[in-house]
Amino acid sequence: MAQNRKTGKGTYRYHGLWGSLDHILCDATSARQLVDCHIHDAPFLLEPDEKYGGVKPRRNYLGPRYLNGFSDHLPIVATFGFSPIHPE
Repeated sequence: MAQNRKTGKGTYRYHGLWGSLDHILCDATSARQLVDCHIHDAPFLLEPDEKYGGVKPRRNYLGPRYLNGFSDHLPIVATFGFSPIHPE
């Protein structure tokens, strides 16, 4: 399971509680090459949560209202250690 490096909580926040329902899917061969998987919680993706305290993802829309953010979910980043392919 991916971990949030700063908050250690999840990929989205609802009513002040962090949750995680986002996934990265891959086949068994790729899964064996997994080096790292984490929730990308860069400061520019977060904003203060004035209602519940702490921080929350900086969303792009709230209903039809544009907020100039990114998403209401933080992205998951996976790093794989595939060997380079050398043509013969």
